Amino acid sequence: MLRALETTGRLWNKALVQRKMRWENDRHATSYSLQAWILTAEREQDVLLRELYSQLGQDVLRRLDRAFKSFFEHRTKYPRFKKFRRSGSFTYPQAYNGSVKLDVVRNRLFLSKVGNIRVVFHRSVPKDSRLKTCTIVREPDGKWFASLVFEEIVPLQNIQVPAVPLLRAPVGVDLGRLSLIATSL
Repeated sequence: MLRALETTGRLWNKALVQRKMRWENDRHATSYSLQAWILTAEREQDVLLRELYSQLGQDVLRRLDRAFKSFFEHRTKYPRFKKFRRSGSFTYPQAYNGSVKLDVVRNRLFLSKVGNIRVVFHRSVPKDSRLKTCTIVREPDGKWFASLVFEEIVPLQNIQVPAVPLLRAPVGVDLGRLSLIATSL
């Protein structure tokens, strides 16, 4: 997990340099989609990026993009480079697709490209819900925490369909050059 934390911090710094250099050299803004495309190409060359789950890298680029949008809206300061610390976080944004799996019986949390991790559940896992996102956080004292967000699945209950009035055939309308409006009636 520490390697994923280091790699996401390094990716943030590299993406920030790309945006800064592109602006200073060409006066072109850099979008999230362009950086995601560059990330895909860099994953083929960089072993550490290849070991990182792809959506972790994409989430880092989304966070950087939001930081720049907040800066341009005068809500925050210019995004800063990340120093390597023993604390930080990374997020699995679509944990429901199998990248994060819970095993409550064995007290395990499976993280894609990291493996099974022994955990202590402080709350019961909600039933009739699906895991939406998982954020892994390392505190400065070295303790790791997982923040899990669940989406509640609510079944449809006793929905009354209103009586439909007499339906007419659909009408097609054509706005053309020869006549102002032509209908199918």
